[in-house]
Amino acid sequence: MLIQKDKFVEILKSIVKLKELDYELYKITKKIDPMKNGMSFFTAEDQMIEMLKLLAEDTEDWISYWIYDCDMGNGKNSDSVRTQDDKTPIPLRTPEDVYECIIKY
Repeated sequence: MLIQKDKFVEILKSIVKLKELDYELYKITKKIDPMKNGMSFFTAEDQMIEMLKLLAEDTEDWISYWIYDCDMGNGKNSDSVRTQDDKTPIPLRTPEDVYECIIKY
């Protein structure tokens, strides 16, 4: 891994904050003009995720899985991942969990 845990967590939390701000901007834009699809930071978000995946050597795509499928640790999939060998649960609730998952699996 090319990135330390504290920096990984900091960047992943920044991505979460960007997603939250993106949603708030979308809601405001829709209030101004309901016919518009809103404004978005999707390009910046995608680039940040890709950069973090490269730095973390996330070849299994755990970061994207946590962001989109686990709803950043808040979704039902956050507790559904298990190891292949003994079916031990792999927690994916926090950025720290994602870091540990990338290192171990």
